[in-house]
Amino acid sequence: MAHKRILLSVGDDSGDLHAANLMRAMRELEPGVRFAGFGMAQMAEQGLEPLGEESSQGSAMWLHNLLRRPLPPPPRPLPGLPRPPTG
Repeated sequence: MAHKRILLSVGDDSGDLHAANLMRAMRELEPGVRFAGFGMAQMAEQGLEPLGEESSQGSAMWLHNLLRRPLPPPPRPLPGLPRPPTG
């Protein structure tokens, strides 16, 4: 059976700490579990496979890269439902 690979993403030191603790605890339950995503130093120490350069640069770069992506179009209202007020 293939081991699980879990995606994690954090943007600040607190998230890094909690995610690293989660990674450690999950590895105790399932030793072969792997983690990939966007993290910082403590997650890297736990074996995070970084998915981008911003993982090592901290929350400012992570947030910058997230915000510079174009926003998806707003969802269309379902037929028969009133449109939300504007303005």
